[in-house]
Amino acid sequence: MGRRKHPLYTIGYSGHTLDSFVATLQAEGVSLLIDVRMTPISRKKGFSKTALRQALEDSGIRYEHMRSLGSPRDLRTSLYENKDYDAFFASYRAYLACQTPSVSEAASFATSERTCLMCVEHEPHQCHRSVVADAIADAMNAKVAVHHLSH
Repeated sequence: MGRRKHPLYTIGYSGHTLDSFVATLQAEGVSLLIDVRMTPISRKKGFSKTALRQALEDSGIRYEHMRSLGSPRDLRTSLYENKDYDAFFASYRAYLACQTPSVSEAASFATSERTCLMCVEHEPHQCHRSVVADAIADAMNAKVAVHHLSH
């Protein structure tokens, strides 16, 4: 009999209100949200680090910001200018390969808590959090099942 895989969720807050975002996490039983934005600020009310941490903690969800898993500014700028997702993801994978301790820490969280990775982009295939999720799955020897949450 095969061992059950740990769930690992990802979510983009674009299109959510803070209430719908928290409700989506609660519906999946998420106990830890890992913010994988390099700079955890937002013009959208409630989604900057301090306000988000407070709202999550008030709802029983722990917040962890992992800056090192964020997408470096030069990569984001290049993507905005060129719209070349293949180049962006190749560059981000190279960057992430140098972040092994952070990936290992996130994998450790995912083995002990119901964990969700968060960034802004709604579509997971257009967001670096999918690459982070894949790296965590690799670090866990594929003992994780990745689920991308939407509204």
